[in-house]
Amino acid sequence: MKMRRLTLAFLGISFQSTLGQVTTEDAIRCNADVPAIDFLVLEGDANAEAIEDEVRTDLEKIGLKINTRLLSKNDYNAERKFCIFFVFDS
Repeated sequence: MKMRRLTLAFLGISFQSTLGQVTTEDAIRCNADVPAIDFLVLEGDANAEAIEDEVRTDLEKIGLKINTRLLSKNDYNAERKFCIFFVFDS
């Protein structure tokens, strides 16, 4: 249920649920204790940087904290070995 609420709040809409109306403000309160999320971005990849900017902006609207790390190719590849993350191929 939390994912549904988060996703719908992320899209900037509210909906009626069995719990009542869920709003963006509800998502912000729900996310208040969530630790910062690291975004790893390959330095110089304009498409990846543009995607990061759009996603970060939307996530910050619902109270999530984002820590963007621009990394060189070597550092980026090294981090990929030890992290769980989604890759946006540009």
